[in-house]
Amino acid sequence: MGRALPTVTALALTACGTTFTDEPWQEDADFVNALPGAEQLDVLLPGQLTSDACAQADASTFACLTVEAIDTTVGLTSVVAELTDVIRGETPSERGEDHRVWGPGDWVADLPGVFVRVEMSRSPTRSTYSWAYQLSDSSQGPWSGELLSGTHQAGEVEVAAGSGDLVFDMDGFADFRGTSGGGTIVIAYDVRDLTWLQLDTDVQTFTWQALADGGGEVTYDSAFDLVGGSADEQFDLLARLTPTGEGRGDALANGGASGGGVATASECWAADGQLTWHTDEFGWLDDSGDEGACAFADPAWPAAD
Repeated sequence: MGRALPTVTALALTACGTTFTDEPWQEDADFVNALPGAEQLDVLLPGQLTSDACAQADASTFACLTVEAIDTTVGLTSVVAELTDVIRGETPSERGEDHRVWGPGDWVADLPGVFVRVEMSRSPTRSTYSWAYQLSDSSQGPWSGELLSGTHQAGEVEVAAGSGDLVFDMDGFADFRGTSGGGTIVIAYDVRDLTWLQLDTDVQTFTWQALADGGGEVTYDSAFDLVGGSADEQFDLLARLTPTGEGRGDALANGGASGGGVATASECWAADGQLTWHTDEFGWLDDSGDEGACAFADPAWPAAD
């Protein structure tokens, strides 16, 4: 989205010999590093699973739903990361003991003629950073509401290695683009240990948990017409993936045509997304394959909403 900007390290090397170990450059770096970027928002799909695999006739429905959920999440978090990356090479226009302001600047290539102003404050203990992006069609304002805003809890060793949450007002963003709205996205993350990220939109919730062995767990819930009834069912899926992409998904559906009862389904898939075992109470498919060949032997049901 925005233009390419120098890294924090590169900026330090060009600051007349001053490094980020000196004030005020280290202070600026702490504020910038509290903005969530690719390090905090990245979700890496294990193995060789891709959306291309879902074009195959024998692809696992749950594997493909997992890939789709991850791809959608990456698309949304990439937009957020690009917006926060906009100011990483910029010098603050205002500095205080516990606050910084950047801009206004016309930094976002996809928004010509739109100015960005970023405000950021820090708690006296230097543990909590709060920030907000505001937009205007004039460098003098008035500034819109908080298009993108959040809070970051600094890590014990590095500021960036912490946790936080943010709100992306896609309706406000769409207004500046002159397009239709997109609702509100809420993202929470924690990179103090293994990456955890949760994304909530108006229609779905997605959670990613990286595992120590290089695999991961996905929880996904939304509403679908699963059985051709007059109302959508609530659908909850928990998918587990090995480092090479094999996986198992266990799902629950309730409400809608199910009449308040809960129906279950489970699938396993190979590294390329091919279905290896299936069973369901939805009436989708006949049981097939061998559960004993699954990468995960036992079901792990998500919590039904």
